[in-house]
Amino acid sequence: MASSKAIINTILALRIFTLLFCAASLALIILTMLRGSIKSEFCGIKSYRYVLGAAAGGILYSLIQLPFAMYHAVKEKRLIRGKFLPMFDFYGDKLFPQNLLNY
Repeated sequence: MASSKAIINTILALRIFTLLFCAASLALIILTMLRGSIKSEFCGIKSYRYVLGAAAGGILYSLIQLPFAMYHAVKEKRLIRGKFLPMFDFYGDKLFPQNLLNY
């Protein structure tokens, strides 16, 4: 079984990778839209807006979660005790992207 420190460091690394990959996808979508290589049909523009919103939401959510993960990795204890952060992780992963993208 993996040690607790290894799991905490893995969570931090995955949060950083998520932030980097979301930023890269956001940059690629913006460059694609600026270059004008998307179809001018409504469905093409709407799908690019959806992916753009998903990448922006992923960046925002990662930026919210990253300080908590960094504190947990350095101090090896949670910043906020109790069940708030695990519940925020669980429901944030479920609700945040869907509510952000239903505009």
